[in-house]
Amino acid sequence: MRVTAGGRLLAALFVIVGIPLAAVPVALMYDGGSPPAVTTATSTSTPSPSSPATASTMHRATDRTTDRTAVEAATGGPAYTREITLRSGRSYDLHTTVRSGPPRPLVVLLHAYAHTAADMRDISGATPFADEHGFVLAYGHAVDGAWNAGTCCAGTNGQDDIAYLRELVADVARRTPVDRGRVYVWGYSNGGMLAARAVCEAPDVFAAAGVVAGHLLVPCDQARVRMMHIHGTADTTVPWRGGWSDYVHVTFPDARTESERVTSSSTVVGIPWDGGHAWPWWATGTLWGFSEQWSGTTALPGTR
Repeated sequence: MRVTAGGRLLAALFVIVGIPLAAVPVALMYDGGSPPAVTTATSTSTPSPSSPATASTMHRATDRTTDRTAVEAATGGPAYTREITLRSGRSYDLHTTVRSGPPRPLVVLLHAYAHTAADMRDISGATPFADEHGFVLAYGHAVDGAWNAGTCCAGTNGQDDIAYLRELVADVARRTPVDRGRVYVWGYSNGGMLAARAVCEAPDVFAAAGVVAGHLLVPCDQARVRMMHIHGTADTTVPWRGGWSDYVHVTFPDARTESERVTSSSTVVGIPWDGGHAWPWWATGTLWGFSEQWSGTTALPGTR
């Protein structure tokens, strides 16, 4: 399915034939029992290459080793996880397998409201998946358990989490070779909301975003974005169709109109599935399958 600058007309056509607008570019329903086969939409326009900030422009950081294999990893040994404290005082967990070699993709993974990076590791299974698929992984740490994703969460704590993500990515690139054109941000619930905000407000850093059980909560009418949104249709914590959440005391937009709130040259893939507020077991692999297609804002050769 192809959506171009004329995608609005195509969307209108889908409504006429009975497919909801939320389904543009994908109209699928999953019961959570099998991983979905996803078809993405592409733009026919030629995007500009990204211009990420270099690591040299960021502050130096200190780190604290949290895994006994870290010494071996310093010379290219087995996988290790290390907690990093940035100059700003914020922190994150870095998981990688090498300290040298060719640049590799990076995925920044953001936990849910009131969760931790450890929770995100357990929920997603992303650590062994990253080792198997050869990308660097960084788990973000929110301040007081909440990400400032726009109108959510915790009344928005005023943190500049986009600046934090920029600093995090630059710091990872200083420690291990990162393909700066293939940096992706994923998140669950409130973390997914920040992932959506990040790909809109920092498209020079993030080539694509993955959102699970979250929403896009900020204006996104300037940047060309690449985003996959996985959401349970029975979710009452962050309703897929929008509305009030008793859990976070926020009114959410309708995810079915998300493709209307980004530029027409963007790629937004929505995957509603028959589940609640959860990270389905197939989400990590599905997000990776979508994300790895993109470098900067350009589809990689041979992926279309």
